[in-house]
Amino acid sequence: MSSEFGNILRVSVFGQSHGKAIGVVVDGLPAGEAIDLEELQRFLDRRRPGTGPLSTTRKETDVPEFLSGLEGGKTCGAPLCAVIKNADQHSKDYGELADKPRPGHADFTAWAKWGGHADMRGGGHFSGRLTAPLCVAGGIAKQILARRGIFVGAHLANYDSLLVLSHFKGHPMGGFGGALKNISIGIASSRGKQYIHGAGDMDKFWDADHDSFLEAMADAAWSVHDHFKGKAAYLNIMKNMSVDCDCCAVAADPKIGDIGILASLDPVALDQACLDLVYASDDPGKADLIERIESLHGVHTVEAAADLGIGTREYELITLD
Repeated sequence: MSSEFGNILRVSVFGQSHGKAIGVVVDGLPAGEAIDLEELQRFLDRRRPGTGPLSTTRKETDVPEFLSGLEGGKTCGAPLCAVIKNADQHSKDYGELADKPRPGHADFTAWAKWGGHADMRGGGHFSGRLTAPLCVAGGIAKQILARRGIFVGAHLANYDSLLVLSHFKGHPMGGFGGALKNISIGIASSRGKQYIHGAGDMDKFWDADHDSFLEAMADAAWSVHDHFKGKAAYLNIMKNMSVDCDCCAVAADPKIGDIGILASLDPVALDQACLDLVYASDDPGKADLIERIESLHGVHTVEAAADLGIGTREYELITLD
């Protein structure tokens, strides 16, 4: 384990769980970037200990004190140094750990790495407590990236394959919702959802040009599909197909009958096949769903996704009994 990492941004964490303080130094931040400290604190509070039944009972406020790197609320070009003081340590609880390393912790690793001289109290430098200063660095970077239209949904990177289960139905903004909508807006972070809805301008969350919004969904779908490099599979469930999305508080009752379950490795072909099956249905209840799709130009998401090379609108429909 190294306490320093990064190339463009060089991040170094310091301190121990039961020391006087923990902290971080971030070198390489662009100068002149305004940092919203209240937003940063809200970000830190999401990991603050003692706030839930499954977290540690340790109570810490986790309010950072900036020693350098900020002037007048903006980065000044100097390395940014932030310190978080420790207040609720119970070191006596760890008195026997010097020669009794805990399973599932880094106690033995620390002992071996530093020849028995490691601070073992609360995990020392290897404690989860050190994620607090990492969140200071990450929260600041997140604000700077957001101004450049870059938003990160971190959990997706933890997986090397993806199975997408979508309820195919109408949608009051997209015309319909299927696989493409699910891997764009469905997977996006809250800020990412705003970015897609605003077609790149979050201030136009509800007012963006409609076709641009549909194309933004296709763009976002491309990024997810491309990330998995062929290791994604898609299923659309064509049952209980209301004209409204499942996210609507009170969705309209379905009028078209159930059609079935479709699967493909190509989300474009899958959504196109679902649209075709709605149009080909002999159920008179299809009229409302088709009106919803057409009134909002829903097929344009499929058109845009095909133009981006996510997949093809041509397909072979194989029926399984």
